Amino acid sequence: MTSCLWNSSPNWPQAGQIFGNDLAQILGINIGWEFHNSNQGLRSAVLMDEMSRQIQRPLTVTAFVDWNSQIHNANADRQEPKNRAKQTLEMTTKSITKVLLSEDSNKRYDVSLRLYHGWHKGWEKTENLRAIMNILGEPDFPSVFSGTNVVFRQAVQFGHTLLAAIPKRLHISQQIHLANTLRQRNGKSDLEEKMTDSALAADLLHWARETPSQWALILAEDDDIVPPIFTAEAWIQSYGGRVYIVRKRSGTQYAITDGILRRWNS
Repeated sequence: MTSCLWNSSPNWPQAGQIFGNDLAQILGINIGWEFHNSNQGLRSAVLMDEMSRQIQRPLTVTAFVDWNSQIHNANADRQEPKNRAKQTLEMTTKSITKVLLSEDSNKRYDVSLRLYHGWHKGWEKTENLRAIMNILGEPDFPSVFSGTNVVFRQAVQFGHTLLAAIPKRLHISQQIHLANTLRQRNGKSDLEEKMTDSALAADLLHWARETPSQWALILAEDDDIVPPIFTAEAWIQSYGGRVYIVRKRSGTQYAITDGILRRWNS
């Protein structure tokens, strides 16, 4: 089954690491001959050419994830923190896998996750942050996944540390740029997220400028993220990159998202 695999440092095979009929058998290449001493160099060259076509470098993908929307999409709102984190992460990665394989199931994808949420109340880590960090710290998670076409890097990043900011903007003790991203709403008891959408937008635009030939998936339900997606799309268009918004709800008639909207589906 073609699915996804977690790996802290994906080690895709490179042409030239393995030679001969063993490699042909591994790759399922029907070369139609046995290797003999005569003309072996020519035949090896033909095999290597076939290898180059079949062993593709994986596409580098960054998934920018609005964590709060994914909690809702995964129906994990009422779970206790650890189960909420695990269920949300599993459903999110499954959705990403399905979107990528629906684009081209023959390609390989190397996926980095960036998660955006109200991770700090003041300076204090929220229970959601502690829970997801505990899940990510488990060496066997998620062992339920198998296959090799979609690889998720285990080094998940969080949106409280931006992709680009000058050094003096970093809170050294916390190693973050953005604290107090979960706070009371106008003095009331209700809590709200602050700076998460704009952090995602800022990182997306930096990504588009620095790596315009790569792919990005934005998992978010809020229309506030649509303008930076449009801008990122324009910046990367001539470099071969792609950007998609992945959401559970359908598009809006007030923003033309044809070609970049993909449905969230776990």
